[in-house]
Formats: sequence, C-alpha cells, structure tokens
Amino acid sequence: MNATERTRARAHTYALFGQIFRHGLTKALFDYSRHIDPLAQALPSTCDPDEAAAAHYHLFGLNVFPYQSVFLDSQAMMGGPSSAAVAEFYVRAGFDAATQNEAPDHIGIELALLASLCAAESQALENGQLTHAQRVRNVQRAFLDQHLLVWLPALVQAIRQQNAPFYATLAELTLELALDHRRDMGDASQALHLSSSPILSSISASSLLEDPKTGLREIAAYLLVPASSGFYLSRDDIRRLSRQGKLPSGFGDRRVMLTNLMRSAITYDHFARLMRDLDELAEAWQAMYGDLSSALPTIAAMWRVRLSETRTLLQTIKAQQPDPHRP
Repeated sequence: MNATERTRARAHTYALFGQIFRHGLTKALFDYSRHIDPLAQALPSTCDPDEAAAAHYHLFGLNVFPYQSVFLDSQAMMGGPSSAAVAEFYVRAGFDAATQNEAPDHIGIELALLASLCAAESQALENGQLTHAQRVRNVQRAFLDQHLLVWLPALVQAIRQQNAPFYATLAELTLELALDHRRDMGDASQALHLSSSPILSSISASSLLEDPKTGLREIAAYLLVPASSGFYLSRDDIRRLSRQGKLPSGFGDRRVMLTNLMRSAITYDHFARLMRDLDELAEAWQAMYGDLSSALPTIAAMWRVRLSETRTLLQTIKAQQPDPHRP
C-alpha cells in the first residue's frame, strides 16, 4: 500500500468510526463494521435498530459524555473553553462543523475533521501536489497534538469501564488509529506544548485539602472532573461502587449520586472501603497511562500527575473522614 492508498484508507476509517460514535449501530454502519475483523468480533449477533439506539443512548447519553470539554475543562461541562478552541481550529482548517449537527468537540466530529484532512492529503498526493499535501499533514499533526490525543486515551478508558464491549473495541481501535497516524508523521515525544493545553486549568487537590470549607460535595465535584482527578466516573460506575459496598447512592446527577454514596459510606462505617475502591480505580488509570508512556510520554505524564494527586487526596480523606452532615 503506497502513501496515497494508506492516507485514503485512514480517511475512510476515521469517517466510519466517527459515524458510529455519533449515531450508533444503524443498519448501514452495522454492515460496514462486519468487514473490520476486531469490530466484527464484538458485534451483537443480529442488528436490532431499537436495541442499538438504546445501547448508544445509555452509554453516550447517560454515562460517558464523549466531548473534549468534559474531559479537559475545569468545569467538565460541554460548551466550555475546549469546545471553543476546537471550533476555532476548524475555522482555520477550513472545516465546516456547523453542518454536523453536533457540538464541535464531540469525538465523532473530531474524527470527521481528520477524515476530511486525510482525504484532502490523499487527493493532493494523487495530483502530485506534494507541498499542499505536507501543509495538510501539518494541520493533522497539530490537531492530534493539541486536541484529540490529549483526551482520547481518557475517553477510551472511561468506555472500557462500562458494560459495552462493542464500543470499548471501537474506542481502542480509534486510539490505535490515531497513534499510528501520529507515528507516521514522526516523533510524538516532542509534540505537546503544555502551556497551550486546556487541561492545565483544573482544581488543585492540595487546595481542596487546605480549605476548611471542603465537604463531601466539594470532594465529589473534584472527583468528577477528569482534568482534576485524572479519571472519569459515570453514573454506572457510581452504581457499581455502591453495589460493591451494598450502599445506597440514590438518584440525580453524578455529583448528587457520588455525594450520597460517600455520605452513606460514612453512616454505615464503609468509608475507608469506598476510598480504597476509588484508589484502585485511580491505580488502574495510572497503569493505563503507564502503558502509553512510550507512545505519548508528555500526555501520559500529565495525566499521571493528576492521578497521583488524587490518590494522595483519597488516602488523606480516608484517614480524616469528612463530616457527613456538612452541607
């Protein structure tokens, strides 16, 4: 396979993966996925559109929100600074995200951008426009370094934690595709300039511990912001933690559920166990980034620092045990 064919294949794969992330397993996407061996092995035996839509909504509508701003911004909310930065990048790249009917920092739209750029590079190579092809590759490199590869590993790990084997396989293949793409453009170890990364804006674990007003709500808020804690907790993750300790977590948004779970753990003398369970989760995320250290040394180190701070926080509050009645 020559460079033109390889780039064209990469464009098609980015486009397919992006569509699946956005729309789930429609009949057409189910049929396409059957021709990709790892995806085919994870597919359900039959395509039921209603079940597929429900599974897609349960994962991406209720549990793992696949937006860069959720993983990198200090408020972990859609439409934050990361979303604006991605939208600005699209304008400079000449990519019209307004036609996509989705927030610009959705994983599916970010993959659509790379599909468009790879298609443009392939066309330039086919036409012998080598200078233009290199310019397009430079844009691809910048997007991978400044955006996608900063948060994609965290999204992959968050999806792995859910009971969604097909989407876990899809996420892992997407990361492999992006890493292979970046390796194809040279040394990734010098890729990032962290001063421009939005993940640097986050809550400090040490400041949380030093604040006398810190209570369970503040701790829950910290743990639910990936840019601060280094990991991701979905509703189902919180429910799983509650089942492990046979504790109620109640209903509501994730912050309410996690606050209630910690309060229940204190009431039923299970707080130390809950902190250990959370620490084991953080340890698993640290191991995942350890595995990525050779491919993405700067990004892996950045996330592992946050995870180390979170593990220190968990050990400290396990010993101190916050007041469950503090508002």
